[in-house]
Amino acid sequence: MKEKRLAEITAELAEIESRANGLEPLAETAEQAAIDERSKVLAEIKESREKLLAEKEQIEAEIRAAKEVEQHPESAKEIKNERGEKKMEKEFRNSPEYIAAYAKAIKGDDTDLRSLLTENAPTGGQVPIPTFAEERIRTAWETDEILNRVGKTYVKGNAKIGFEISGSDAVIHVEGTDAPDEETLELGVVELIPQSIKKWITISDEVLDMKDEEFIDYIYDELGHKIAKAAADIVVAKIKALPQTSSATTPAAAKITEAPSAI
Repeated sequence: MKEKRLAEITAELAEIESRANGLEPLAETAEQAAIDERSKVLAEIKESREKLLAEKEQIEAEIRAAKEVEQHPESAKEIKNERGEKKMEKEFRNSPEYIAAYAKAIKGDDTDLRSLLTENAPTGGQVPIPTFAEERIRTAWETDEILNRVGKTYVKGNAKIGFEISGSDAVIHVEGTDAPDEETLELGVVELIPQSIKKWITISDEVLDMKDEEFIDYIYDELGHKIAKAAADIVVAKIKALPQTSSATTPAAAKITEAPSAI
């Protein structure tokens, strides 16, 4: 269908060009009415040409995006907006239009961003961030020397995790003898309650004047680093606060105290 429409647009553009080239030149003594009529015709031709060229550019971009997904299906996922229309997430979130609208939303006006997502997008709801900004947040977590050693869970809501308080040791079983006693195992359960780490900053007029992607880079570099540091500080504080003897709801952490040594 898109290829057929492209062919139609090409034919319409050729017709418009033919019409423009077929206009008779005005004589130097032409009356004002004739001049006004010619200006009106030229304006109509220009408007029609611009509309067709914009439509042609949009269709060509959609065809290129579809071919990219066809060649690299693993690099894009299909998402649906509230009207059930499908969009390619990677192509959509990395488009210049989306990045510009997202930057504008950070600055306080999310009208353009929500109109790109859907005409009926609710004000104040969640919206996806551009992929390059998402990768910056992920990098901030993965490169932190503490957080990259921390296990992660993606459960929505509270999560209860079992842990071992104590257990009997393993023993050697000599062939032909009675089976060893069953392990004596005492378990505890710790409940993980999700919390949000947030940060907001005031930005200067110079930052507001940055280009869209540069502006988003600046904001997410600052926020991502500080949030990752806060999370790492919380992890260290939680470990330091753990008791040396486990309870039914809190695991233990051994505390080792030694004098500094060069050896």
